[in-house]
Amino acid sequence: MIRFAATCLLLIFSALSALAQTGDAKYYCVTLVNDVRHCGFLINDDGREVTLQTQETGTIILPKADIRLMQQTDEKYKSGALDDVADRVYDPSRAAQATRYFFGPSAITLRKGEGYGHLSWAMANVTYAATDRLMGGLSLGFGGFGFSVKHGFKLDDKIWASLGALQTFSWEDGMAQTTLPFLNATYGDEQTHVTLGGGAVASRGSETAAMAYAAASVQLSNQAWFMTENYLGASPFWADEGDSGMVMIGIRRYKERKNRLTDYGFLLRYKNEGMDPMPWLGFTWPF
Repeated sequence: MIRFAATCLLLIFSALSALAQTGDAKYYCVTLVNDVRHCGFLINDDGREVTLQTQETGTIILPKADIRLMQQTDEKYKSGALDDVADRVYDPSRAAQATRYFFGPSAITLRKGEGYGHLSWAMANVTYAATDRLMGGLSLGFGGFGFSVKHGFKLDDKIWASLGALQTFSWEDGMAQTTLPFLNATYGDEQTHVTLGGGAVASRGSETAAMAYAAASVQLSNQAWFMTENYLGASPFWADEGDSGMVMIGIRRYKERKNRLTDYGFLLRYKNEGMDPMPWLGFTWPF
């Protein structure tokens, strides 16, 4: 009986000690070189080893030589093997989607072998990176089908530039419908950046019109970004004669469980008689 009581007291004392250790501890996720992630409260870091108190396996000690990435993060992140997309979301230098805003592109490119599928009420498309600089996509929409291509250059740690084109064809006769060559430059990192760009929109039955745009993405949390996309002159889609520009503004959210980015926002078209607001909803599945 005395032994049983002593054992209970020891267990209670151990639990209280662990609670005290983690009470003021910060939550970290540590990614090893073998792409296994351990998440828990940081108990100790002596420069050679890192000690974590994890929910899954209790206290673990990880040699610093085996650690690829270590970041303080939210407690919702759990231990486990990483796939390429989860690694992009978790790595603070990467983003699940940094190459486009609601519609228009940034100058940032995907890395070789990465891609995404996108679906909105305006279009559906799939994009894939053939190299670290060259990416292309196929699209379907109410007005027709087409393709896009973008070639990017990283000029500095925070400066990118790219050139590319969008070409669509009519469902009715297969003839070229809209041609949009563009140039742009992006400043920032994959999480927070601003882009300035321009091009020319040549639509069948209309005169070629100049287009300029400014867009930005600002990271709000590990899984949320504020976005805005603004056009002056011609706009790349859903425009009528007499429109003088377009503004898109909203929030992008990432859901790790569904591996999906969701864009919520509004599209405002500047028309002769005023602004014409429309809701925007888009889904992106990175791969």
